[in-house]
Amino acid sequence: MAKENINLEIETQVLGSLAQAYSGLEQYDNIIEYHKQSLNIMQELQDRKGEAEALCNLGVTFAKMQQYREAEENLKAALGICRDIENYSTEVYILENLAMLYCQLNNHNSAKEYCKQGLNLHTKLYQIRFS
Repeated sequence: MAKENINLEIETQVLGSLAQAYSGLEQYDNIIEYHKQSLNIMQELQDRKGEAEALCNLGVTFAKMQQYREAEENLKAALGICRDIENYSTEVYILENLAMLYCQLNNHNSAKEYCKQGLNLHTKLYQIRFS
């Protein structure tokens, strides 16, 4: 079982590298497919951190494709997981991406709210690290 898990973890790394390569080519359908495969593996492994990261990657890609509903759904799902598992650094990144998404949608009140949440969390993390 452990060997299978290691192989699956390596597979997700390769999928991430493939998605990154296709990102430079702006081949979004391929990028989505690789992120979905990565998400499925993370869910199979019950790796909540990896699941949140895969959902975030999907959200960012959907936003680039101007598929805003899908972007919002994936980013909010990732945010929920990060809050459940207390993964604050990824949470800040997701909050930033939600703020950018809402800017693209001209929903500046929501964008401002997510920026404030991200800034507050970042400040809190900084104070913890350096106190």
